[in-house]
Amino acid sequence: NEKRDQHLRSADFFSTKQFPSITFESTAVRPTGEGTMDVVGDLTFLGQTKEVTAQATLVGMAETSQGTKAGFNATLVIDRTDFGNDTYTSTIGKDVTLHISVEGNGR
Repeated sequence: NEKRDQHLRSADFFSTKQFPSITFESTAVRPTGEGTMDVVGDLTFLGQTKEVTAQATLVGMAETSQGTKAGFNATLVIDRTDFGNDTYTSTIGKDVTLHISVEGNGR
């Protein structure tokens, strides 16, 4: 839906012209169980950086022609008002759930 997508890119939500990316940089990984961990890091959204914690799960590891690869899924819930985004909170709420999937080189 082009009209909806344009609205999401506007200052009401993501301000993509001013802030073209959202970044996460991990600062710590804390094992919480077999194949599970908390990944602590700095999330930058709308030009503001806050420490957040994502709950991650190891999906699997495999040997490939490019070496060992590991896959993870993570979930993170943020309060978007903490980052200055408070448009339509009475209608759509404040909490946003982020689902992250990552594949990387294993060790």
